Amino acid sequence: MYKTTDLYLATALRAKGHKMEIKVISPYKFEFIFTGQGLDRDVADFWDRKLMVNARDYAETIKEMKVRIHN
Repeated sequence: MYKTTDLYLATALRAKGHKMEIKVISPYKFEFIFTGQGLDRDVADFWDRKLMVNARDYAETIKEMKVRIHN
């Protein structure tokens, strides 16, 4: 399991196919909770700027994430 409040990291992990739940911390803060194989590697690759995701998938996923947190 991996938790983060970073929208862009969460978007990248979701675009890679990791299962996600969203927990509301406050009206303007959310915690994204991920499960699945390879999370530690994908998080490290994200921060090392090595994580590869399809650009269209990332763009569509960020739209999906915004809808989920604003509704």
